[in-house]
Amino acid sequence: MFTPSHIGGAVPPIDFGLVFDVPRLRKALNIPVLEWHEVKDRHSDSIDEIGCWNTWEAVQKAESYPRRSHVPYHLKLDISYTKAPSWIKVIPHFEHDMHSYFWSLAALAFPETRTASLVPPLESPDHHVLLPPDEQMLCYDYLYYACANQPFEMEFDYSPAWRFVGQHLHWSPTIENLAYQYVRRALGTTEDQSTPPWIAIHVRRGDFSVFCPEDPTGCYASLDVIARRVDEVKAELLQRKGMSVQHVIMTSDERNSTWWDEVKSKGWYEIDHSQTADLMGDW
Repeated sequence: MFTPSHIGGAVPPIDFGLVFDVPRLRKALNIPVLEWHEVKDRHSDSIDEIGCWNTWEAVQKAESYPRRSHVPYHLKLDISYTKAPSWIKVIPHFEHDMHSYFWSLAALAFPETRTASLVPPLESPDHHVLLPPDEQMLCYDYLYYACANQPFEMEFDYSPAWRFVGQHLHWSPTIENLAYQYVRRALGTTEDQSTPPWIAIHVRRGDFSVFCPEDPTGCYASLDVIARRVDEVKAELLQRKGMSVQHVIMTSDERNSTWWDEVKSKGWYEIDHSQTADLMGDW
């Protein structure tokens, strides 16, 4: 299930496979990756009781409950959580990091470590049952901060999550075709014309303002700084691949029209999303 939380909680979830190419992922990994609707009838009204591991309380102290999410509600799961042991945390007693090790989490799936780590579970919210972590279907409340070697290792070239999984996760054909339609429209090319090579930029701005409430503009890289990085990418593409790229497409959640005017003044293109929500839905 894909939850488009980046555009607000009111937008309902959609199938993961509508966004990402699951058959391609299965083939690349040689692992039977399943979507939830392949496990449970999407039209079923039954609420399944299950026990899962609560990792969130083991890696941080600010919130004394499992990581909250609307996903169990949508999946019709009534979860009784068991707090994971504190040794899953990468940097013990360090409040500014919340990472846990993949294999520390995986150890909880095996009988000896599971048994040794059991503590009284929390009551489930719907049926008020007390269940230990399920022995047939392993589940955790939150895996965003899981790593193999160090926090935020996805920023490094050795990242196992990227090398062994992430690089094989592609957009679904529907999403890719839609993207190409918007690119052709932005660049002014027709379906019978080849699309010239282009560089895409995504400048995330809206929610970043929380980091600088007094002067949000001071938090953001200027367009001149971004342009310098674009020139570096152009130079690298020319050097490594012999490819001269002249077209640059800017995407952003910025709503300031003056900022967009400056984008256009650099000869860059923008994607017209004025009718996207009406045609395709909010997500």
